[in-house]
Amino acid sequence: MTGAVFIALAAVVGAVIGSFLNVCIYRLPLGKSIVWPASACETCGRELLWYENLPIVSWVALGARCRTCKAPLSIRHPIVEAITAVMFGLAAWHYGPTVLLASRLVFGCALAGCLILGFTAIRRRDIPAHRAWMIRAYAVALAAGTQAFTQGIGGALLGAGEPYGDLAQGAGWVINLAVAEWVIRRPARPGRRSRHRHTTRRTGPRATAAATLS
Repeated sequence: MTGAVFIALAAVVGAVIGSFLNVCIYRLPLGKSIVWPASACETCGRELLWYENLPIVSWVALGARCRTCKAPLSIRHPIVEAITAVMFGLAAWHYGPTVLLASRLVFGCALAGCLILGFTAIRRRDIPAHRAWMIRAYAVALAAGTQAFTQGIGGALLGAGEPYGDLAQGAGWVINLAVAEWVIRRPARPGRRSRHRHTTRRTGPRATAAATLS
């Protein structure tokens, strides 16, 4: 496989991933499944045929309008698909067919997914879910510092080499996500809760009234 064909295939995969992200952006805030039913017009609800659901191409071919109700189709669809296609294509051009390419694309998609889920949670006013997804996004985005340690340890134990270095970088992301999950799921300390309740009692309306009467 030539380099140009590999880059083109990576861009096509990126556009498909972008199409799936569009489904997540639209359905998750509404509490709908991202797997079923098939994609449909957001206005009239007609299920799209396969050739109406091709990333970027269908939006352009349909003139940015639904074929049935003629309602305008959001510009968000081709923009998200184009961004992911360019991201995948550039990554394939820069890294080539390596383990590092696969790991960066996987964790890049994970970062995008965490951000999307975080924003959909805040649109639902679900603050705990928003906090959890944004912590995961930060863990993926800030893995470079951890990777400096994992690459050093991996080089000392396994020796130098491209596959070992790629695996060590992937280990950095995994460690960061593991720490993020621990932070999200750890139970709150009882002392912190009691201090919060004590503060609430001291600063609430009844406490103010009691202090005034005394």
